[in-house]
Amino acid sequence: MTGSPILWPGLVKAYEKELFRFDQLYRHFCEQADIAESRIWDILKRLREKVEACYVNGYLHPLSDRWGNLIDPKGDTALMKSWRLDDIPNQYHFFRKHVAPRLKEAERRRSFVVISDAFRYEAAEELTRELNGRYRFEADLSAQLAVLPSYTTFGMAALLPHEKLAYKSNGDVLVDGKPMAGLEQRSRILASHEGLAVKADDLLEMKKDQGHKNKAGHGPRAGDPPQNHHFTPPVRDDPDGTGQRSGETHNPQGGRLRGE
Repeated sequence: MTGSPILWPGLVKAYEKELFRFDQLYRHFCEQADIAESRIWDILKRLREKVEACYVNGYLHPLSDRWGNLIDPKGDTALMKSWRLDDIPNQYHFFRKHVAPRLKEAERRRSFVVISDAFRYEAAEELTRELNGRYRFEADLSAQLAVLPSYTTFGMAALLPHEKLAYKSNGDVLVDGKPMAGLEQRSRILASHEGLAVKADDLLEMKKDQGHKNKAGHGPRAGDPPQNHHFTPPVRDDPDGTGQRSGETHNPQGGRLRGE
């Protein structure tokens, strides 16, 4: 990763097309090495040390340096100042871009969203190939730019339907001025769009008739007593941060944090 400077759109596209393979193959190797070590086999011990050194020193560190230079507010590209990428939608547009159009296609149209916390791009690429090759599905893979500060609570809020995201001095996140930390609070936000969220384990434990009832939009409302299951919002996490002070507001139109 040396030579002429690379602009951030090119680096993102490079990762989507090729660079993710470093992470993917490294994961595959570690999985097999772990199996070997669990059986007290030393056959991959020395190789693992060399692979680890190559992965960290030859890939992670150079890639991190490039990203750091691109994001640096004082650099030539200053990605941190705008936090926008060409052809890469921001995370807070998720509902507007992927869910809302689907719901408008027909009356009572349903859209099912599966959220996996910290699900890496390279793992998603592998899942996409598996779905397209084994099942009667058509899967597409695309990336989106995480919100800043990018930790689970903000990412979770960004995936919910909203016009504005904000956070208070105590760290509480607001969705259109409404709190979303509690289960009932998040359920109300989704209920306003005839939606609900449910944990995977709870969904799998539902009886068939209860699952059909929820699918039809007649599931329990926020505040109803539990019926052997409970609902939770989607969660998303990404490894970024801004160092902005608390009390600032995220403007979904501008993609930045600014003080009120």
